[in-house]
Amino acid sequence: MSGSVGSGDPVAASRGLARDRQVVDQCVDGVPLVTIGVEHGFVSPGPTVRLVDRAIETALPQLDARAQRRLHRERLERLFAAWWPAATQGDAQAAQVVLSILELGSRLRETDNGPHDS
Repeated sequence: MSGSVGSGDPVAASRGLARDRQVVDQCVDGVPLVTIGVEHGFVSPGPTVRLVDRAIETALPQLDARAQRRLHRERLERLFAAWWPAATQGDAQAAQVVLSILELGSRLRETDNGPHDS
């Protein structure tokens, strides 16, 4: 992507950083990855995930802990939704994945309710 941060073109870099900030804001707000991808010209998940990962890395050196947990919760919810149908139809591997997602979600909620959010 020629407009990425660090491309040598200050105008393109500025546009890239603005896009990265928008992508991060969308992620934190819970906008579906598919929607983010379509808005930025991607039709498959791979490039969208790379866009989001790069945006998080470049736009925000470090998300605050609350925003990180919110983003993780959203990701877990989407994974759960993807695996749930197979798990409820008897797929043992999918059931194990669903159980792992539930466990991670439980630990994340414990963190949310702990002393860090006072």
